Amino acid sequence: MTTTTDVDLVQTGLAHLIHHTRKQIESLTKALDHLPDVSELQLKGTLLKTYASQIEGHHHFVELPDYQGHPLSIKLDIKKSIIENPRIIFIVITKANAVKRPFNKTWRWPRLNYTSN
Repeated sequence: MTTTTDVDLVQTGLAHLIHHTRKQIESLTKALDHLPDVSELQLKGTLLKTYASQIEGHHHFVELPDYQGHPLSIKLDIKKSIIENPRIIFIVITKANAVKRPFNKTWRWPRLNYTSN
């Protein structure tokens, strides 16, 4: 008959917790990789605001020149006005930056003091 001590229970619990936490970090890292490129969104939102007065009607997409003069296709929400579309883009940028911000710093495991008094 095997007797499980308190130390064994704590070690098993901590091992499970560490494994679970690592899986969560892997999952969050994969999710971060799928966030939109905010610099491209920033460009699209700025171009839409700049050219808003020249765009008439509701379109599924619009093609505008970027800063180098190359055409850039921008998908639009036809249910929204041309002014509302860049506003939505900037909201997405704000949310993406808020999600990425905590991960920009180098993250380290916290130090735990296992010494007893």
